[in-house]
Amino acid sequence: MNFKPLLLTGIIAALAACAHTDSKEPVSPQTQAASAASGAVAADSSKVSRQKIGAYDFIALNLDILSMDPSWFDGKPLSTAQINEIANRNHAPRMADGSLQGALNAYLLRSDKQLIVIDAGKADGKVFTEHLQQAGYRPEQVNTVLLTHTHPDHTGGLLTGGKATFPNATLYLSQAESKLDSAAAVMAAYQGRVKTFAAGETVFDGIKSVNLAGHTAGHSGYEITSQGQSLLVWGDIVHNAYIQFDHPEAALKYDADENAARKTRQAIFAQTAKNHTVVAGMHLPFPGIGQVEAAGKDKYRWVAK
Repeated sequence: MNFKPLLLTGIIAALAACAHTDSKEPVSPQTQAASAASGAVAADSSKVSRQKIGAYDFIALNLDILSMDPSWFDGKPLSTAQINEIANRNHAPRMADGSLQGALNAYLLRSDKQLIVIDAGKADGKVFTEHLQQAGYRPEQVNTVLLTHTHPDHTGGLLTGGKATFPNATLYLSQAESKLDSAAAVMAAYQGRVKTFAAGETVFDGIKSVNLAGHTAGHSGYEITSQGQSLLVWGDIVHNAYIQFDHPEAALKYDADENAARKTRQAIFAQTAKNHTVVAGMHLPFPGIGQVEAAGKDKYRWVAK
């Protein structure tokens, strides 16, 4: 698999994000003062990227760089040696200890009436709040949280000292996910402000859940549609772009049902490639937004936007 398109388009996307971030409308002294008082800081284009989906601002937050041991994929069905060979062939970035370098993103969706957080990373709410402030927002402004699933690298920022980070937010997750032990802490913290949905159900106007079960029993995506534009947030369909687009059959040890996860990934790759769907993923190279292209039988490539 040739990852030159990924690398090149990633560089172009990063430059475009910088240009977009730096070309904001002038900010009044009053707004600057209000931002300073709230603790907001100037947006860092390496940490925050903004795009439009119709009437929505879609904001990517670069939360962390992850270390992924190649052995996580071992025997599912590829061996660790095969994973390393694929990674080397596709020029996958590595950490100093030789592990694979991974990404961790979260997303904000902003309209006139809503500020929505989609997943919140692995660190606690204090750290997530810093990322939120980089984008120009405060925790009390968030009125909705959408969870793709309840693994700790997606729910950490929802809690600060065991309490809800977002005091005014309603938490949405799938019915199947809400029954898992991993959901208990966040559901308790947001007690009285939790809503669940059936797989594939419309959450509210313009946002429809997508059943992506496999990684967890209630793993869900969110299809966002506004003014003729759309984007699919697909959560953890991909954990490492340099491995799983080339080999969609590669599952990993954190998949609750590796066969279901594999089938879901293969199906969503085929669907999004056919329909030229713009997608966003939590473990895709920041900002994690782009499209899937077919690259041969049962093989795909990631093209960043």
